[in-house]
Amino acid sequence: MPRARSRRRRPALAPAVVFAALLIGGGVLALVGRDDDDPPEPLTIVPPGVEEGPEAPPPLDEEVAAYRIVYRVEARAERGSIVDTEVREVRRPFEARAETLTGEPPGKDLTALSIWAFGVTEVGAPDQERATLVGEPVLPNGDVGLAPDIDAAIDEGVLVYLGERQEIAGRTCHRYRTGGPTDVVRLTAPTTTDYADLCVDGAGLVLGESWVVDSQLFRRRTAVEVEIDPTFAADAFEPLGRPPSFRDGGGLIGEVTPDSQFPDVDHWALPAPPAGFELRGRFSFTPSAAGNAAAELGTNPPIVTGLSDVYERDGNAIVIVNGGTNDESDSLGDLGDDTVELGELGTGHLRRRVRGTEILVRLEAGRFVKIVGTGPVADLVAIGRRLERLDGAGKTITAEPDGEDLPGPEPS
Repeated sequence: MPRARSRRRRPALAPAVVFAALLIGGGVLALVGRDDDDPPEPLTIVPPGVEEGPEAPPPLDEEVAAYRIVYRVEARAERGSIVDTEVREVRRPFEARAETLTGEPPGKDLTALSIWAFGVTEVGAPDQERATLVGEPVLPNGDVGLAPDIDAAIDEGVLVYLGERQEIAGRTCHRYRTGGPTDVVRLTAPTTTDYADLCVDGAGLVLGESWVVDSQLFRRRTAVEVEIDPTFAADAFEPLGRPPSFRDGGGLIGEVTPDSQFPDVDHWALPAPPAGFELRGRFSFTPSAAGNAAAELGTNPPIVTGLSDVYERDGNAIVIVNGGTNDESDSLGDLGDDTVELGELGTGHLRRRVRGTEILVRLEAGRFVKIVGTGPVADLVAIGRRLERLDGAGKTITAEPDGEDLPGPEPS
């Protein structure tokens, strides 16, 4: 029998969320339709080839550090459905590339291209001005692989095992239901009318996705080609545009010395790297935001800034962020009610992502600690409990002279 547990009903996807998912994953053309002489038949919610699977969800037992997936994407249109191609290239933990092309795979004209690299996210369409955003190191939205903590996600009700399996692109995958498509990034509980059915293989890769909105199939992705550890073009994950200057709302990122701290406030850090991980470095960041430009004009809106300790291991990452606002205002908003206790650090609030988990801790005076990782929630909780409080008296932030060459804004 399928396992299912939902602790609370979540609202249906808002129109803004639908649009955001389409923008990230392409498929905007699906909303307007095309003048095909013989449009395909309307989509059905359950894809062909689904059969009964094991009673319990199988473990994710294949580690993948890099992959390339080509999807056939069908979307509901004014008449029947239309077909596009989507290509995802991922080099974990921080690099990804998502292309959308017209027509059946391998696709024809490029209509959307998103790139994620360490400290930078870039989206846009060909031959148009691109949005190049610099800021904190984040796990890329373009990674369509689930984190290995499937049982915990099921227990939380944000993932439901359907007890079904498929063969897609020569790989076996098992079907799960969650609240929305992988583009939305966060895992939420499905409702009876709004959900996404995902077919996930042993590496956690999403090979099939059926996105249902208001009880109607809105879009289906089906992998037609999967390549593990592919060879990427040398510039595959390099931004095509230039980030704006800080004066114009652009962000900043740079490597700083390991002992850098914000002056006169507590800093939370690990005494040693997590087992098996290596420290990539400590990075100071200020995300891209319109408020940056306003601050230069003297209006003094809140600006978020932070320090990230980045640890890596074979395509996995753990990032510990100490951040806050310049005017001591809160920047986290509603954190929800999924909580864990982190000892001296206090209460953490969970946000389950498609790839990994965030634990957010709100501190006083607009400060916060964020723990992000691709491993099980229990491991992140253990890391949170190991964090040590460091006094910021007399401390400062110093650029690392031999630090990484990271994306930077145009000169002011």
